[in-house]
Amino acid sequence: MVWRGDRWVAQPGKSFDTQVKRASLPEFDRAVRNTYKVLLTRGMLGSMLFSTDPETQRLLSGLLQAEVSPVARRETLARAVVSPNRVPAHA
Repeated sequence: MVWRGDRWVAQPGKSFDTQVKRASLPEFDRAVRNTYKVLLTRGMLGSMLFSTDPETQRLLSGLLQAEVSPVARRETLARAVVSPNRVPAHA
């Protein structure tokens, strides 16, 4: 999935998952979105996102800058270091 203008665009041809790749475009889109949802909600202390697509990376960077200040990120990291068995509160 990549960000194009104002929406996410599924790219089955770029997938390495042959099972999902064979699905119809709507099924592929749903499967990929579900995979990202699962992976992004399972991180105990957070998740890291990186895209090799420049437009998508700009969107992700902008979302992070808008939602979480550097101070909040530092405080979350500090809580994680002090108490590694607890899930840090989100800012």
